[in-house]
Amino acid sequence: MASTSIAEQLAKLKDRRDKLDKSRRDKAAKIETAARNLETDRRALEDLDTEQRGLDADVDATARLETDLAGAAKARTEAHDLGADDVTKIGQAQTALAARIEQELSQARRDALATEIDKIDAAIAKAATAADAAAAGLATAEKAAADARVAADAAAAEHADVLRQLVAVPQRTEAARARVAALHAAANAAVDSGRTAEAFVRNRDLQKALTDLDAAVKDPQGGQLADRLPKLWSDNLAAAAALTSARAAVEPLRAKATEARQQRDALAAARDENIAAALSKPGA
Repeated sequence: MASTSIAEQLAKLKDRRDKLDKSRRDKAAKIETAARNLETDRRALEDLDTEQRGLDADVDATARLETDLAGAAKARTEAHDLGADDVTKIGQAQTALAARIEQELSQARRDALATEIDKIDAAIAKAATAADAAAAGLATAEKAAADARVAADAAAAEHADVLRQLVAVPQRTEAARARVAALHAAANAAVDSGRTAEAFVRNRDLQKALTDLDAAVKDPQGGQLADRLPKLWSDNLAAAAALTSARAAVEPLRAKATEARQQRDALAAARDENIAAALSKPGA
């Protein structure tokens, strides 16, 4: 049997190695693909988990709402039925009570008491109306003060912004001048030292810097900003004055609203006492 040459053995080994390498690369590619798919699935699962948590919260909230609505409906029905029952039963009793009172209390006495009670309730109603009007006036004044605060802040911010821009104009010009001076000096130094190539580069930069400086010098923005400042400052002062005025108007109205509310509450609290006093009046 003829022996296999070294060249043939090498060729076979290389062929096995190539097949093995291909198999290895195929497996590695499959693993990489599987890893990418796994990462994609992991992110998808995280998204689903997030969606699930949100949905669970919605389900729980909706279930609570359903329970609350059912409870409210039940309570409303019960209250309605009990109220209707009271209207019927106590209404009948009140009719009988009124008939008995008419028998035992003269018309003149009833009319006198009704007049006194109407006066008491009218005073309470008048005080309540005054309290509501005072509260509305206070609310209007507080809103005006809040609006004035917003307007004053806006006016101050606009003035400060324009002033900042105006201050920045000469600063930009000075920065451009400094760059021109530096490049001019660098270009001259390069020429004097025989570094003509560097001088060429510096001179190109100098040309551009001079163009920028010329644009900064001729920029009309500084004048435009300066022209705007007087009116902006006037608006700022006017807005601040309006804010001061609006704030000053609030406290008196707050005191008035407090007094009106206290008067209303005092009359309401004293109703039974005032009715008792009316009952104690001779002939009332």
